[in-house]
Amino acid sequence: MAFQNHHDSKKRWSNFMIRAMSALILFQMILLGMVGFGLWDFTAYNWLLPISLINPDGAASPPS
Repeated sequence: MAFQNHHDSKKRWSNFMIRAMSALILFQMILLGMVGFGLWDFTAYNWLLPISLINPDGAASPPS
């Protein structure tokens, strides 16, 4: 009984993770498509690129 419950729980968690990752990938595909086809244009947002370029240690990149 406990063995079966463990595997049922593991299966539910795996299915949740598969759905969550699929949703994130789909979201990224939609964003990429909208930017690629020119539906979204971020060139007017001067703050977007510097804030997106964050170093792994958490410090912001120096302005160029």
